[in-house]
Amino acid sequence: MNYLATANIRKDLGEQFNINVTVGGNIMRQNAKLFTGSTTTGLGSAGVYTLANSLGPVLITEQNPRKQINSVFGTATIGFTNSVFLELTGRNDWSSTLLRNGSPRPYFYPSASTSIIFSDWIKNADWLNFGKLRAGIAQVGNDTDPYNLFTVYQAPIQFNGQSMTGVDPTRRNPNLLPEMSTEKEAGIELKMLNNRFGIDFTYYDRITKNQIISIPVSQTTGYTNSIINLGKINNRGIEIRVDGTPVKSQNFSWNIAVNFSRNINKVLDLAQNGQEITDRVVIGQERRMTPPVALVAVKGQPLGTLYGFDYAYDNQGRKILDSAGLYQLTNTTVPLGSVYPDFVGGITNAFSYKNISLRTLIDFSQGGKFFSYTNMYGKYSGLLAETAENGIRENGVPVSGVVEQSDGSYAPYSVNVPAKTYYQANFGRNNNVHSANIYDASYIYLREVTLGYQLPGSWSEKINSDNITLSLYGRNLWLIKSNAPNVDPSNLANGSGNIQGFEGGALPSVRSFGLNLNIAF
Repeated sequence: MNYLATANIRKDLGEQFNINVTVGGNIMRQNAKLFTGSTTTGLGSAGVYTLANSLGPVLITEQNPRKQINSVFGTATIGFTNSVFLELTGRNDWSSTLLRNGSPRPYFYPSASTSIIFSDWIKNADWLNFGKLRAGIAQVGNDTDPYNLFTVYQAPIQFNGQSMTGVDPTRRNPNLLPEMSTEKEAGIELKMLNNRFGIDFTYYDRITKNQIISIPVSQTTGYTNSIINLGKINNRGIEIRVDGTPVKSQNFSWNIAVNFSRNINKVLDLAQNGQEITDRVVIGQERRMTPPVALVAVKGQPLGTLYGFDYAYDNQGRKILDSAGLYQLTNTTVPLGSVYPDFVGGITNAFSYKNISLRTLIDFSQGGKFFSYTNMYGKYSGLLAETAENGIRENGVPVSGVVEQSDGSYAPYSVNVPAKTYYQANFGRNNNVHSANIYDASYIYLREVTLGYQLPGSWSEKINSDNITLSLYGRNLWLIKSNAPNVDPSNLANGSGNIQGFEGGALPSVRSFGLNLNIAF
């Protein structure tokens, strides 16, 4: 339930100035009741998907998350000759999920921005149809989910006929502070050549502090995770959109739009409540590995840096083997790459000829790394084609590298290793080379194609419609280029929030087709 009350005042201040002020209050209440039942022990009768048909115990879960945020806010926009604008905003929230001295903790976040439509001042520039400069600074506050402040107990379960309960494995934090992001932004927007060419450019610099995250902790503490406020993170980058109409005639037109964005992410510090706690924090792990590959926040590095064991190399960059031909590991975990791409973007082309239209969308991402459980387990278990190709199951896998000599030097070494030994030892779940299952997340994807036909005007006139368009569309049509085998790098599973870079058995992407009828009035 959301309750909102606002009051608005607009007034002209002479012939050149005007002001628009809005003040208001908001009450947002959330109350959910969740009841779930699940089983992992299999079914008594095949194909009967009911909990009563479970071979083993059924796990019943009940949840009742509740949350309320009370807010007051205000905005003021001052305009000058309808070409220069200054906007000021302020908002204060009180959230039930953050407390101070037993009461909801207040947090305030303001903003200020200005925009100048300078094209109104240069009327003689026939090539310029529209031009606007903008700049601003803003803060945004955020709370957390319900029940993250105090210790909670798990629902009772039956053990040998006795009711048993325990403390939830996530350690709560009563001193949580609100997340706060402060962003500075500047940009320019241009429309030129009779609106046939346009560009929109934005530069931003955002600092986020006191991020509320759950991090893994040693189980010797009695918990598996702990909720904390994590330091200060900087994101800065650019966003560019360029669009144009290269061809435009009476019956045919071609419009193209290209967007591009690049973000640079960096951990500035790892302070908790103003005090540095460590030089690194583990954000997430692939727990099915022993030892696990981890997503780590390290001061001075990108927030999402994968850490794990790499191949051991000699001083000439050659991989070190043991006498059995198995790869040796680094002594400690090392950075294996950032999960964030270098840049992303997309290209949209729209063609129209009389009543026929064709629209295509290609998106792309360059850079970024991820750990693939699909490839790791597929090699370990022998399910992937590469574990059987070229007769390696009969003849073994040829391996080349160097081995250490008694005097500490390294000599070239080649040997055929049995396929099962090679894949299970090097790519398996225990003591493997993590970097062997780290892949580049770059891709180019034909994301969508739409072919449309606008029916004759006589058809739409019969129902007093402006137009009737029939379209055939397809989505996720073609993964044009990818550096990661056996998975779709644009559709990675096992990631949410800050936990990214782990592909945990993603299903193949779904290619879909459809027919759309649009009637406009």
